[in-house]
Amino acid sequence: RSSEAQMRSLLETAPAVVWSASVEGVLTSVYGRADQIYHGSVAGLVGPNIFDVASQIPEFLAAAQTALAGEPTIVRIRRPNLALECRLNPMIGPDGAVTGLTGVVIDTRESEAAAVERAETEARVRAVFDETSLGMVLLDSEGHCLESNAAFQALLGYTQEELHRLTVAEYTHP
Repeated sequence: RSSEAQMRSLLETAPAVVWSASVEGVLTSVYGRADQIYHGSVAGLVGPNIFDVASQIPEFLAAAQTALAGEPTIVRIRRPNLALECRLNPMIGPDGAVTGLTGVVIDTRESEAAAVERAETEARVRAVFDETSLGMVLLDSEGHCLESNAAFQALLGYTQEELHRLTVAEYTHP
């Protein structure tokens, strides 16, 4: 009982929705943060047909059909203010027939926003590195040039390829 309560607590607080449905598509269990993704009551999701619940999301409907055909699938859904990763798996009975579906839906808005912010930051750093009049070089732990900017190459009179073959000791004063 304690492990069951722990599992229920984990499922109900995870930043995802874990669900199962019969082979007809009737939702038999829903755990997790469905209120944040579906904007409705989790309790109200048990019993309806998943094809009705997701009727406005054709990518999900196609993925559910694929899973009902016996093939696990992943679908990413993007809409304004919505980014989901849905993993759907068939439940297989002892006779090998599909008896239902299980799924995990993860809200990926935060991670996608962080990836965009990281890319923008990297682009700014790259622009500074490439466009500054100050010579800049990135070295590995052995003193080999990993990358240098045009100002550094002009200062020393070497190309990127030539610098890559040299160590810092070969082009600096002792």
